Order: sequence, then structure tokens, then C-alpha cells
Amino acid sequence: MNEGPTTNRALRAWVQAIAEHTRPARIRWCDGSAEERTPVERDMALSGSFIELDPQTPERLAAPRVVAAREGST
Repeated sequence: MNEGPTTNRALRAWVQAIAEHTRPARIRWCDGSAEERTPVERDMALSGSFIELDPQTPERLAAPRVVAAREGST
């Protein structure tokens, strides 16, 4: 696993534990900056992970198939 940009051992251990449980294709560490958010949102929109309600506002709606998939696994 990419250890990410943090030195927080507890956080890295938690991410590793979750990754072992969920087996993601990749882990993307985010710093929350606007520069980072735009490409992440674009990638998610292209994959169908969320639906942009209004490009001028920050509100987003999870795609129904994503919500259903998560609800089915909880």
C-alpha cells in the first residue's frame, strides 16, 4: 500500500486495515484542496460514481447504483 502523505501511524494502519477488508483497486490519498478536488470529481463523474447536480454548486448526489451496492453490503 502507498503509505500516503501522512506520518500518522494510526491513520496509515486504519487505511491498511480497511483496504485489506474492501480490497480497492487503488487508494487515493486526498488533501482536500480545490486543485485536487476537480480531477477527482471529474473521474468520479466519468465512472458514474456521482451525479453533479449543478456545476456551480458543491452539492453532489451519489449515483443510485453506488448507493444500492453499498446498502447491499452493509
